[in-house]
Amino acid sequence: MDDGSNVENEIDEDLNLFYDGIKLLEDDYLGGSGTRGYGRVKFKNFDIKVLSCDDSCKENIEKKAKEIFKDKNEI
Repeated sequence: MDDGSNVENEIDEDLNLFYDGIKLLEDDYLGGSGTRGYGRVKFKNFDIKVLSCDDSCKENIEKKAKEIFKDKNEI
């Protein structure tokens, strides 16, 4: 059975993996003609919403997500 710290570690790992995936997409290009600058993407100003969890869990996850993705929410 998982205790709270294992779940929190798993959430941290998942959020960091998601962040790394976004960074990889931004550092590459989608589709053809990427060497000419086409297909570049940048993610910014987005929210991560927790859909199923109790209120304290939601707040905790959303706080961690904001911390990890803070560079994506700067204007």
